[in-house]
Amino acid sequence: IEVEVEKYFVRAEKFYGRVFPRLQITFGPRMTSTAGWLQSNKKGEPVELRFSVPICNDNPNVFIAEVPGHEVAHAIVSYLYPTQKTKPHGPEWKEVMKVFELEPSVTHSMKTKSARSFLYRNGEETFRLGIRQHNKLQRGHLVAYTSRKSDALIKKEHFICETS
Repeated sequence: IEVEVEKYFVRAEKFYGRVFPRLQITFGPRMTSTAGWLQSNKKGEPVELRFSVPICNDNPNVFIAEVPGHEVAHAIVSYLYPTQKTKPHGPEWKEVMKVFELEPSVTHSMKTKSARSFLYRNGEETFRLGIRQHNKLQRGHLVAYTSRKSDALIKKEHFICETS
């Protein structure tokens, strides 16, 4: 990941003819849906690139090919347009992705076994809840769940089984 991040910074420097500050690279062991994240300080300046350990472990080749460039593109946009409000995946970001010769895709389609979900039943309907909703339910809170068929109130005793 670190080698790929550096590769994209070098490519941006050659294309834009300027040097860009390097960012701290960290790895999030609990990130299960977001593959990467650009962290900025209170002034809006990029300071850190964070990458998902579980998603990388489950999809190493796709992850390495797509995610570092995607996140570096966000940083480059921040450096190129420091005083402008830009949309996270707006035209400026898409342009940098073209410079990187990457598909400007907003979301990833990588699968991860690490993202846990839980099945609950309310009468005839079965619901898949994420880890946050599940934990809230396990602490005794009720969870309102809206589906296409009905608005359901799921209780702890409706628990069926855990899936991965």
